[in-house]
Amino acid sequence: MKKLALIAIAMSVVACSSPPEPVAFPSNVKDSNLNNLVHTFKTPNVPLNRLDLEEWRYYAIAHGTALYEAEHAKTWYLAHHATDIEIMGNIDRASELRQLFISNGVKAKITLNATYSNANTLSITFVKLKPQPTNNTSKGVTL
Repeated sequence: MKKLALIAIAMSVVACSSPPEPVAFPSNVKDSNLNNLVHTFKTPNVPLNRLDLEEWRYYAIAHGTALYEAEHAKTWYLAHHATDIEIMGNIDRASELRQLFISNGVKAKITLNATYSNANTLSITFVKLKPQPTNNTSKGVTL
């Protein structure tokens, strides 16, 4: 019985002594890096959070067109989910930020309020309103 156990252990050690050879990369496939892969799957719009049904208002500060790094993701989330955006500050800086939002697919109504100052600081208000219910004027039959 001991010999049988020793033979089984010896066979399992011998069988697992070397790993299998790796599968070769197909030679007919063109090499691509991660950057090419990312550009291949680029979509023209941002998928929105369908569950965000509440109304909200959020205020943010930007210096020129530069957003605070800690608030970068939050700012873009708010911009894409807002129904209205108001940018207050230097008209040139506000226009640049408006163009940045539009060129990145923001569909909110963007309003500029100029202060005619040389300061680079912009005040941004993001507002999300609930969609207005549609009035059906057609009369239905109730049973």
